[in-house]
Amino acid sequence: MKIISEHKDLLLNRRRLVFEIEHLKQATPKKEEVKKLIIEKLKIPENLINIKFIKSNFGNGTSRVNVYAYDDEKTFNDIEVFRKKPKVKKDAKKAQTKK
Repeated sequence: MKIISEHKDLLLNRRRLVFEIEHLKQATPKKEEVKKLIIEKLKIPENLINIKFIKSNFGNGTSRVNVYAYDDEKTFNDIEVFRKKPKVKKDAKKAQTKK
């Protein structure tokens, strides 16, 4: 794993990092696996890292990972918004399709 680029956002108190991860003849690594590697590399707490996306390069066995590493937890909580869709129960879903 190597750092491709690093940019410091002074206004948002974070760093934008782009990593390249090699995974020859394997599936694209999961976010949890990548997060562990980033924590080891940057030596910062897990709650200050947000992985934006992992994009695989077809046929190369490499992936690019865009990461935001924040300076403090308050800034992280103010900027990052995680939206979870409410789970729809199967019975309610079937009732809606019958109408």
